[in-house]
Amino acid sequence: MAPSQLTQEEIERMRQIVLQHDAASKPVKEFDLNNPPKEPYRHQEFPRLMYKGTGHALAHTKEDMEAALAAGWSKTPHEALEQTVEPELDEATAAEAAAVDLELKKPKKGK
Repeated sequence: MAPSQLTQEEIERMRQIVLQHDAASKPVKEFDLNNPPKEPYRHQEFPRLMYKGTGHALAHTKEDMEAALAAGWSKTPHEALEQTVEPELDEATAAEAAAVDLELKKPKKGK
């Protein structure tokens, strides 16, 4: 028998050694760096933003939130006042703006 040939028993023993090694070692976890694994969203009530006028503060616990509510803070943000203010234009600028508006309202050729 040539020294490079192994018996069937030696081959089986080597297979068992490899299987034991594979089972004992952690497999390499591969993932795409451009699309890494994501953890599922888990809702957390705190910290929570509290609002007062245009300011805001954090409530870290339920007790903080209750104290803030008692002090006049709110859970919902202040509604922003929407004011549409038209700028005052002189006659020349107003005429130019009207011409631009008229140009924008014209239908485009070729469409």
